[in-house]
Amino acid sequence: MNSATEIEPLQNEPFEDAGPLIGTKPLPTDTFKVVSAAFLCALFFTILGWSKEWPFNKPRFLTGTDDLLRMVNVRDLMAGQGWYDLTQYRLGLTGGTIMHWSRLVDLPIALLVKIGTWVGAGNGEIFAATLWPFMLFVLGMTGFIIGVRRITGQNTMLYALVIGGFALVACGGYETGSIDHHNVQLSLGLWLIALILPSQSEVRDFIIAGVLASLMLAIGMESLPIIIAAGAAVIVRLIGEGDDLVPAVRGFGLSLALSLTVLFFALVGPQNYGAGTCDAYSLFHVGCGTIGGLSLYFGLSDAIRARLPRPFITVSVLAALASLIIAFVYFRPCLADPYANLDPKLKIFWLDSVFEAQSAYRISQLDPWLLLSLFAMPFLAIGWLILSLISGKASGSASTLLIVIVISTAVTVFQMRGAGFSTPFSSLALAGLVIAFAQGAGKQKPLLALGLVLASTAITWKLLTVVGISLLSGGHSGPLIAGANTISSGASCHSERSLGSLKAETTGTVAAANGLGPDILFATPHRVLTGPYHRNVQGNLAWINAMTGTPEEARQILSDADTTLLAICPDDPDERDFLRAAPDGFVGQLLKGQTFNWIEPVQQTMGLPLRVWRIKKQ
Repeated sequence: MNSATEIEPLQNEPFEDAGPLIGTKPLPTDTFKVVSAAFLCALFFTILGWSKEWPFNKPRFLTGTDDLLRMVNVRDLMAGQGWYDLTQYRLGLTGGTIMHWSRLVDLPIALLVKIGTWVGAGNGEIFAATLWPFMLFVLGMTGFIIGVRRITGQNTMLYALVIGGFALVACGGYETGSIDHHNVQLSLGLWLIALILPSQSEVRDFIIAGVLASLMLAIGMESLPIIIAAGAAVIVRLIGEGDDLVPAVRGFGLSLALSLTVLFFALVGPQNYGAGTCDAYSLFHVGCGTIGGLSLYFGLSDAIRARLPRPFITVSVLAALASLIIAFVYFRPCLADPYANLDPKLKIFWLDSVFEAQSAYRISQLDPWLLLSLFAMPFLAIGWLILSLISGKASGSASTLLIVIVISTAVTVFQMRGAGFSTPFSSLALAGLVIAFAQGAGKQKPLLALGLVLASTAITWKLLTVVGISLLSGGHSGPLIAGANTISSGASCHSERSLGSLKAETTGTVAAANGLGPDILFATPHRVLTGPYHRNVQGNLAWINAMTGTPEEARQILSDADTTLLAICPDDPDERDFLRAAPDGFVGQLLKGQTFNWIEPVQQTMGLPLRVWRIKKQ
């Protein structure tokens, strides 16, 4: 394999000084070296995370509520629950809650649990929860490195490892115990973007990119804007590069259509073939995506192109229109605001406290310094890419990255969840800038080069955000940071002792704070009434109405829901919100010491952070 010093551009367009991008297609790289570097980078950051908090000696070795529920779903799958049956039978009202998560993530984790148990690695679940995010870190970093090499046309790796490693860490989805689907989507997303950048093997890469886009969509709807952005970037490259890119784009369209169809039959049960579910992989996504992909494939054939004016633009517009028409005619509800009809109580007591669902405007009102870590890097990347295009030195990489970053940043403006993509994608572009500058003007200006590296690294903006919030608030955290601390202040309710006392009770249905639901599912055999999931609308509403209503109303609601146990954590944010909203409601009276003849306190829990009452049958 060629070393970095042996690679020569395919075109005689050498990098000059600090020019924006190298407009060449890099020679093939040493796959073993790239994967090895990504492995070592993942190992370094994983061990660094362990140095801050050793995860293996804790009963709750999983990171968050989604990770806990993911493992519960994995257990159910391993226990024999049907592949097409996504119902979490222990969540919500009688009959359970049909989840919108994908078996594509459950299956590999279940296999890792079995492998860990088989090889005698102690707890198979700990083995899976350790290895799975590590594997995804390696996968994501490999895609990041390949993307940087394609942007720059160089085989340099150090800057990509530093900038990319901190970008993935900043997303917070790769630490030990992170087994929800967000890290899977990001790792696949980095590969998707890398594969649609200019390369030596574009037909093969675009075909694989179509498959990856389908996988991302089947795993979770959060990736839909990124898939749309990737499709738009492919179209822009087609219009700009013309006939040379036609075989690759046709391959992308066909592979997208075929893989969407295959995944539909692999993941959706026959009873749901006709359902157009908006928040889960369904006929809606397959119909729109397949029509668009096939329109590209057939529309760009020689026979049809010869009959169309401006064929690349015409075919692209027709493909987009075909998808939109299918969506508008058959799946119009999926084009509306998903939270438009949300019950106001759920908005007040749940959605308004979910950080990733907040808009940039709301963040600016609560913790404006957080906008720095969310938008500084995307704006830097967008500015540089625009200058690159204006200068005329940019390749197809610049337009691709610009489209992807602009769309993911626009999503972040409406919902903070978009930052999980916009930050790593911006880091990808900025890594190209750093390498370009370091190899040019940076050789004479090392301090400026160092400053550029720091400005391109996510951890820098995270630290500046923390400092800014501290200075602005006189050393006290802002509302959102304080909210995070408040949640941790109730962490003892999640402890082994608290949950152990609850586990010792006769198996039944527990009414507890929203955020405690996944812990109870994971650590006990009980059912739970609540959980921080938008599909459990009725269960969550029942809990809110019971806690804020009168004692008589609470008794009737909990009885109707067949609840047998009541668990109250006074330090939990849910309980505090209820006390503020209804200080004389049921939970307010209960925490003031009022007794009721229809509930019986479990005495040994009254001195614990998590207090438990048995509910007597009417």
